Parts: sequence; C-alpha cells; structure tokens
Amino acid sequence: MSVGSSASALATGLVYRVTGWRAAGERLVDALESDDENTRQIAGTFLVRKGERSRALLEHAVEQGRGGIVADVLDDLDGTASDLAELEELARSDNPKIAEAARNLLEKRKGS
Repeated sequence: MSVGSSASALATGLVYRVTGWRAAGERLVDALESDDENTRQIAGTFLVRKGERSRALLEHAVEQGRGGIVADVLDDLDGTASDLAELEELARSDNPKIAEAARNLLEKRKGS
C-alpha cells in the first residue's frame, strides 16, 4: 500500500469536491490507474460523488483508450444519474411524506 499516493488522492479529491477544479479532477482520473487499490477507490469515490462535473473528464479518458476502471467509474456515475432521476420523480409524488423525503435526499446528493 502506498500511503503517499492514497494521501495525495485524498487531498486532490477534497480540492476537487470543494472547488471543482478541472486539474484536480484530471489527477483523480489519472489516479484510477494507480497500482494501489486504496488510491483507485479514493479517486473513484470523489469522481462519482462530484457527479456530472466528472462526466466529461471520464468520457475523455475513455476516448483516449483508457478503459478498465475508468469505464467502470463512468458506469457508476451513470448509475448515480439514474438514481437522481428516480428521486426527482419521487419528489413530485402526490404523497407529501414521500415527496419531502425525496427532496431531502436530493438536496444531500446534489450538495456532494
């Protein structure tokens, strides 16, 4: 395990999450190809949690032939997007309790 690369991915991920800085996102995409599993997991988690902001970075990496885990993270992002669509539909429910719960979850997820 490479503590340095995991720590670097964590720091980069925090910068990306807070600022959305493209260069930080690109470093996270690069970290997906690390030999260290923890580094890959940290990078993937931050990219997915940033949501649609990460899509262009991941799609560009796939277009460059960087498949494997990059494509897997893109698939995870697609799953997150469909989850959000389902929550948005539930937020329009006639049942006020369901609608409120869905809106609360949407606020949490979109704030990530």
